[in-house]
Amino acid sequence: MYLATSKIKGLIITMRPIIGIVTLPWVAAIALFASIEYGDFSSPLHADQSFIIKLLLIMLGSYLGVTSGYAVNDYFDADLDFASGIRKDKAVTHGIKKSILLAYAAILGIPSLAILFYLNILTGMIGIIQMLCILQYSMMKYKSPFSHFFVVLATALMPMGVFFVYTYQITFEAIMLFILYFLYEPGFTLSGVCKDVEGDKKTGIPTLPVKYGIRATAKLIFACWTLVLFMSIMIFLFTNLGIVYMIGSGLAAILLIILADNLIKNPDPKIGANTFFKSAGWFWFFSIAMITDIVLRMAGLELPGVNLLF
Repeated sequence: MYLATSKIKGLIITMRPIIGIVTLPWVAAIALFASIEYGDFSSPLHADQSFIIKLLLIMLGSYLGVTSGYAVNDYFDADLDFASGIRKDKAVTHGIKKSILLAYAAILGIPSLAILFYLNILTGMIGIIQMLCILQYSMMKYKSPFSHFFVVLATALMPMGVFFVYTYQITFEAIMLFILYFLYEPGFTLSGVCKDVEGDKKTGIPTLPVKYGIRATAKLIFACWTLVLFMSIMIFLFTNLGIVYMIGSGLAAILLIILADNLIKNPDPKIGANTFFKSAGWFWFFSIAMITDIVLRMAGLELPGVNLLF
């Protein structure tokens, strides 16, 4: 009984519930956006059963994929994490064996791919590419400070996979969201790395903060998140999203810029941790703004957007 409970606890730790859960509103927002632009549903509010089931499957498949990526990364980190005992957010420091982490990756990853391939073969292929990116990152992180590029690429591909559920085209909207996330994710990931800088020094992981310092890394984060504001505006100007989206996404991006500026002025691991956890709020602000905007549009209550393309 204790062993089973311990394994369940290890699985929960590995899934990073506080951070992993932000995948759900983000994916839901993308799915609603894709469906209203490219879906074909009888109900104007998309209340039909087909839409709801598809939306839930997209959210579940994506969430399981993200959490399986955490398990793969923890598997490659297991020996050092166990030896150092520093990372209390890793299951191996709570008595979980390395082999169990590989089992976690399979338990989460196989259903994820099954769901994604069921939804659309292209969505499934994106899922495989994402997993290969995480695998590459996990193998490179002890060799290069730029290994996080693969994490960024893996997560930025998510809008592509979601849009493929509704259309076989590589759409303009999906590309815009890919670029947006490609700019957001470096700051999110690197602020978390700033949080772990002391532990990474001890375990020999050559991250950007370890090699170049927290302040230099914070300046890169600031640049990326300033471009997030720019891309948020571009999405408003060149898609059918309206004023509600623009207000919410703009405020969310400004929050990121403020957090990055604070990290530049206070280059400390504790401020890095604060930046990391608070920047996760961007998902919620951005996603809720997009969802609200789309629901108002579905209900015929939308506030007008711009869309300079049409």
